Amino acid sequence: MRFVRWIVAGAIGASAIFAYAQVQKSSAVTGEEVARAMNKSVPEVVKVLGAKSPSFPAGKAEAASRAEIIHDFKLVFDACEPNFRVTPRPFRVDEKALALAPKASQSELRELIEWGFVPPYSPLVTNNPDQMTREEFGDALGYFYNQLAALTTQPDPRWTPDLMGVDGE
Repeated sequence: MRFVRWIVAGAIGASAIFAYAQVQKSSAVTGEEVARAMNKSVPEVVKVLGAKSPSFPAGKAEAASRAEIIHDFKLVFDACEPNFRVTPRPFRVDEKALALAPKASQSELRELIEWGFVPPYSPLVTNNPDQMTREEFGDALGYFYNQLAALTTQPDPRWTPDLMGVDGE
């Protein structure tokens, strides 16, 4: 049942993202678009987990900075962390790539990378100038939700070798 809820929540989140990507594809995502996508998709996803949804203030009409997007992702991560059923091995953080990230958000970004919510060499980490296109933001949000689904779903011991008993059952 929880899996079905995740599919429904993911579909709602994806529709929110794609609805705003109808405009020019190569232009930078605005703070307004980020806030709309987050306010539309996050409450549905967080409701599945039974956690309290963070609120995202209306963004500005100019390009959203990577620091703002990282902070929004960290708010969702913090709201959902008590519901994690699995703790992954920490992902490796490349210090040279992390140095390209906004200084104010490097500690938040480090935690998101270590937990696997942000790829270590993604545009969210390495883009220059300090903004992302709509496609890059959509990819980052989709990757984030994918890891959130993976960590909040208890694996079935029948299909997960690490959780199987000695005799395979």
